[in-house]
Parts: sequence; structure tokens; C-alpha cells
Amino acid sequence: MPTIAEKLSLKEKVGYALGDTAAYFIFQTMVMFQLAFYTDTFGITAAAVGTLLVVVRVWDAIFDPIMGVVAHRTKTKWGKFRRGFFGPQSRSASWDFLRSSRLISLQAENLCMST
Repeated sequence: MPTIAEKLSLKEKVGYALGDTAAYFIFQTMVMFQLAFYTDTFGITAAAVGTLLVVVRVWDAIFDPIMGVVAHRTKTKWGKFRRGFFGPQSRSASWDFLRSSRLISLQAENLCMST
């Protein structure tokens, strides 16, 4: 591994920025359709959905740096980030995600059938 840090060229910086911008456009498009889905399918008011999205973003802005510090200070035989992949938290999170996904799809089916 070289010990001398190489500077990135302007071309590399612009290339990274364009890739990140494209990912951001896709993410914002998904959020836009999520807003329409919540208001049209679930019947939640736009103000409630907007409040929900803001609360989630604020929570994320607080929680992400904390988890970054935890990950940075973690030292296991598998590495910094592997503990979260193999531990009981990951299995629990996977199960919660699968269960909530099924509940949301059932709710959407019930709403579609009732209209």
C-alpha cells in the first residue's frame, strides 16, 4: 500500500459528483411517489405524511453520526462493520422488515378491495 496520498483529479471529482447526483435524483423520485402512495392509497393527509418524512429525516440526521462513531470505535475479529451483518440485530432487523412488508402489502390489498 502506498504511503503517499495522491490527490484526486478534477475529472475524478466531477465523475463521483455526477454519480452521486444521479443516485439522489432516483431517491427523490422514490420519495415523491411514496408521498403520493401514502396520500392516495392509505388515505393519510398530506400534512401528516410531510410531518412523518420530516421527523424521519431529523431522526436520521441525529442517529447517523452516532452510529458512525460506534462503527468507527468497533474492533472485532471480523472488522468494523461485520458485527452488524452477522449479529442477532441483523437477524431481528431482517425479520422485522419482512413482517412489516407483509403487513403493508396486506393493508394495501384491503384498501384496494374496499374501494
